[in-house]
Amino acid sequence: MSLIIKMINGITLLLFLALLLWFVFSAVRYRLVNVDSRYEVVGEVQYKMVEVTLNNRSLFEGILGNKPIRLVDKGMFFVSEKDKKKLWPESPFDMERKQYTIKARITLQKLLFGGGSVAKVVEVEKINQRPIRNK
Repeated sequence: MSLIIKMINGITLLLFLALLLWFVFSAVRYRLVNVDSRYEVVGEVQYKMVEVTLNNRSLFEGILGNKPIRLVDKGMFFVSEKDKKKLWPESPFDMERKQYTIKARITLQKLLFGGGSVAKVVEVEKINQRPIRNK
């Protein structure tokens, strides 16, 4: 009985250390920025109704409370939950009925190992167009 408990404790410790190592690795990879590499991206928000991206970055940012957003022809970025509410003020279906969408200007920095940092929303503008929605 004692041997089984020791094995369970050892496995639990190994799992904890593996998760800790993954978190440290992800923090280094997705938080180290190049100095003086700030840039801006301007684009219309693309509303993706179901966001199913199962990759390391999405999992890491999700744990930290950051949300994915997409800009048309610009790709996916991560923003704070507060900033996402600025870009997604109501349901895209209601926005379509009211005939408007959001154009955003965001700033971010290049990461040391490639990609972009968590973006900050600098400016939000309502424009008279139908929102672009995806499933």
